[in-house]
Amino acid sequence: MLALAQRCGLSELVASKLTLPAQGGVNAHLKVPGLVGGMVTGADSIDDIDVLRHGGMNRLFGGVRAPSTLGTFLRSFTFGHVRQLDSVAAELLVELARRSPVLAGADQVGYVDIGDTVKAAAAGAVVLVGLPGAGPSRVAFTATAGQVAAGDLAVADKPWGTALHLRVRVPDAPSYVAWAVEASGHRTVAASWGRTPGGRMDVDGATALHGRSLISIVVTTGSGASLLTAQRT
Repeated sequence: MLALAQRCGLSELVASKLTLPAQGGVNAHLKVPGLVGGMVTGADSIDDIDVLRHGGMNRLFGGVRAPSTLGTFLRSFTFGHVRQLDSVAAELLVELARRSPVLAGADQVGYVDIGDTVKAAAAGAVVLVGLPGAGPSRVAFTATAGQVAAGDLAVADKPWGTALHLRVRVPDAPSYVAWAVEASGHRTVAASWGRTPGGRMDVDGATALHGRSLISIVVTTGSGASLLTAQRT
C-alpha cells in the first residue's frame, strides 16, 4: 500500500504543499507516509504508531519516527495545514485512479463521494417496499432534523404480519424503541433495545400490520425523542 502511495508521489506532494513551521513540522514528507503506514497496519492512536518499529518492520520501513515525534508533528497543524493535506489527498486520488484502474469504464463517467463531515440531514419520504411473498427489501431511514442518526431497514411480508430487520447508528441513550405506525396514527412497538457501544445495533422486529396498513417505522429513544423514520408513500 505504501509502495503504491509513494509511486503516486505522496512524499513529493506533501513536500510541495505542506508549509508547517520548523518546530515540529520538519520532514513532513517522511512523517505523513509514516502515519499512513501506521493506519494501514491498524494503528488508531499515536502510541499505536510504534507498531512500525516492532519485529522485522525495519526491513520494510526506513526512517520511522517515534510516536512522540509524530504526536508533536500533528499538534503543529492548524486548520490551514489540514486544508493543505486535503489538497494533497485530492491530487493523490487522481494519481491513484490512473495507476490502479479498478473500475472498468470509469474513464467514461465515475462518481466518487468522499467526506469527513457528520451532520443531521433531512430528506423526502422513503418508500417501504415489501411485496407479499417476496424476500426482504432494504431501504434507508431518514434522520429526524437535528439528530445525527442513520440506518436502514429490511421489510418482509409474512402470513402473520411484517418482519423487520433494522441496522442503525443512533445518539447515546439508555434505550430505544422501533414503532410500527398505521394509517390512523396509532403505533405499536415492533422492537426495543438498550444502549450499545457507539450507538450501533442490528435488531429484528415484527408487527402484526400487513401491507398498506403499515405506514411507517419510527425509531425513538425510550423517552420518546424521534430519531429515524422510514415512511411509505
